[in-house]
Amino acid sequence: VRTRAASLALGQAVRSVQRGDEAWVLLSGGATSLVAAPIDGIGVDDLEWLFAHVVRSGLDIHATNRIRKRFARWGAGRLAVALDGAAIRLFVVSDVVGDDLLAIGSGPCVPDPSTAAEVRAALEGTPLWADLPAALRTHLAQVESGKLPETPKPEAPVFDSVTGTVISSNRTAVLGAARQAEDLGFETVVNSKP
Repeated sequence: VRTRAASLALGQAVRSVQRGDEAWVLLSGGATSLVAAPIDGIGVDDLEWLFAHVVRSGLDIHATNRIRKRFARWGAGRLAVALDGAAIRLFVVSDVVGDDLLAIGSGPCVPDPSTAAEVRAALEGTPLWADLPAALRTHLAQVESGKLPETPKPEAPVFDSVTGTVISSNRTAVLGAARQAEDLGFETVVNSKP
């Protein structure tokens, strides 16, 4: 309930932004779940089912977010589209190894290079596909057939007005913890592999 309320509050804030304004977006890991609401045509129950099951599917964070953002109201560049006409300044606290803006918070202000066909193929490669709610399957089929639009792609002009900066990251936290441990007399080894 709170996450849907947060999504509605975000929608109200977005509507107050005028053409020519500068919109600052502070994005942190976990944002996908914190402002989760479905796109039009998808029920809340279906989105909740997807979110609950995809995180246990064995897919990595990139594949997981590629699937979740397909059905999330603010994911896959849709927040940038809603803010079209504003200069968007994205400040990111990353929890993703490599700081990939596509994966952090489901990429609300960056284009989505993936296609509905790729998302369907990823889902078909998991046990999720057999139980995937009908509305999610229908949505993917309608996008693939051209009845519904794809997610915003890199060539969309709206992304020309977006600048993104990672202000803190998982690596920053790990290095800080290592420094603190060393100050306490511990020998540390930082593994930089994902």
